Amino acid sequence: MLFFSDTEDIDGTTRAALALLVAIEKRKHGSQSLAYYDVAQLIGSSSSWVQKFIRDSGEVKPPCQPLLLRISAAYTDLCNRVEQQNKRDEMRLRELKGKIDAVAASVAPKTKTQIKTGSEEP
Repeated sequence: MLFFSDTEDIDGTTRAALALLVAIEKRKHGSQSLAYYDVAQLIGSSSSWVQKFIRDSGEVKPPCQPLLLRISAAYTDLCNRVEQQNKRDEMRLRELKGKIDAVAASVAPKTKTQIKTGSEEP
């Protein structure tokens, strides 16, 4: 568990997590305003609060504990989804590499020993 020395650390970390959530939503939708809206809906806040908090404009108060916990949960969910996607991608890549290696082995030129003996094995 992390312990922060002051609220500035908490706010900075929370701001970074929110900014990443917004950036990922923006990549999905292509719209910054829709990204703010979606993240706000996810954490139970308003899109204007999300914007102002990320900008560190001083116009809004830092998140209260329940909101902070919802931001943390949303970020944890994001991390879990990314890890699961990475595992699926790694599995597909290993499977494809095995197939590519098999194809390469089947079309690779035979060695002199294989030609002399008529063997298919190296």
